[in-house]
Amino acid sequence: IELAISIYDTAFKKAEAINSKDYLSSICFSAALLKIEFGDRTGAIESLEKAKIHSNKIIDKELKAEIHDLLKELQES
Repeated sequence: IELAISIYDTAFKKAEAINSKDYLSSICFSAALLKIEFGDRTGAIESLEKAKIHSNKIIDKELKAEIHDLLKELQES
Protein backbone atom coordinates (compact mmCIF):
# COMPACT_ATOMS: atom_id res chain seq x y z
CA ILE A 1 0.00 0.00 0.00
CA GLU A 2 2.87 2.39 0.74
CA LEU A 3 4.10 2.11 -2.85
CA ALA A 4 0.63 2.74 -4.25
CA ILE A 5 0.13 5.77 -2.01
CA SER A 6 3.53 7.16 -3.00
CA ILE A 7 2.53 6.82 -6.66
CA TYR A 8 -0.69 8.73 -5.94
CA ASP A 9 1.36 11.39 -4.13
CA THR A 10 3.65 11.77 -7.14
CA ALA A 11 0.67 12.03 -9.49
CA PHE A 12 -0.94 14.57 -7.14
CA LYS A 13 2.18 16.76 -7.18
CA LYS A 14 2.29 16.68 -10.99
CA ALA A 15 -1.42 17.55 -11.23
CA GLU A 16 -0.88 20.32 -8.71
CA ALA A 17 1.98 21.72 -10.80
CA ILE A 18 -0.35 22.11 -13.78
CA ASN A 19 -3.28 23.11 -11.55
CA SER A 20 -5.61 20.47 -12.96
CA LYS A 21 -8.65 20.33 -10.68
CA ASP A 22 -9.99 17.32 -12.61
CA TYR A 23 -6.86 15.29 -12.01
CA LEU A 24 -6.44 16.50 -8.44
CA SER A 25 -9.96 15.49 -7.42
CA SER A 26 -9.74 12.17 -9.27
CA ILE A 27 -6.38 11.27 -7.75
CA CYS A 28 -7.57 12.09 -4.24
CA PHE A 29 -10.75 10.07 -4.78
CA SER A 30 -8.78 7.06 -6.04
CA ALA A 31 -6.36 7.31 -3.13
CA ALA A 32 -9.33 7.35 -0.75
CA LEU A 33 -10.74 4.18 -2.32
CA LEU A 34 -7.38 2.45 -1.86
CA LYS A 35 -7.19 3.58 1.76
CA ILE A 36 -10.70 2.25 2.41
CA GLU A 37 -9.71 -1.09 0.90
CA PHE A 38 -6.81 -1.31 3.35
CA GLY A 39 -8.83 -0.18 6.38
CA ASP A 40 -7.47 3.38 6.68
CA ARG A 41 -10.77 5.17 7.27
CA THR A 42 -9.15 8.35 8.63
CA GLY A 43 -6.78 8.58 5.68
CA ALA A 44 -9.68 8.01 3.30
CA ILE A 45 -11.65 10.85 4.86
CA GLU A 46 -8.64 13.16 4.54
CA SER A 47 -8.23 12.24 0.86
CA LEU A 48 -11.94 12.73 0.22
CA GLU A 49 -11.91 16.14 1.89
CA LYS A 50 -9.07 17.17 -0.45
CA ALA A 51 -10.97 15.69 -3.40
CA LYS A 52 -14.05 17.69 -2.45
CA ILE A 53 -12.08 20.94 -2.32
CA HIS A 54 -10.49 20.31 -5.72
CA SER A 55 -13.76 19.19 -7.29
CA ASN A 56 -15.52 22.50 -6.70
CA LYS A 57 -14.49 23.77 -10.15
CA ILE A 58 -14.79 20.64 -12.26
CA ILE A 59 -17.52 19.81 -14.76
CA ASP A 60 -17.79 16.09 -13.89
CA LYS A 61 -20.96 16.06 -11.76
CA GLU A 62 -20.80 12.28 -11.34
CA LEU A 63 -17.35 12.45 -9.74
CA LYS A 64 -18.49 15.30 -7.49
CA ALA A 65 -21.46 13.22 -6.36
CA GLU A 66 -19.32 10.13 -5.72
CA ILE A 67 -16.88 12.16 -3.62
CA HIS A 68 -19.69 13.79 -1.65
CA ASP A 69 -21.59 10.55 -1.05
CA LEU A 70 -18.58 8.52 0.04
CA LEU A 71 -17.30 11.29 2.32
CA LYS A 72 -20.72 11.62 3.93
CA GLU A 73 -20.97 7.85 4.38
CA LEU A 74 -17.57 7.63 6.08
CA GLN A 75 -18.20 10.64 8.30
CA GLU A 76 -21.53 9.24 9.47
CA SER A 77 -20.29 5.72 10.21
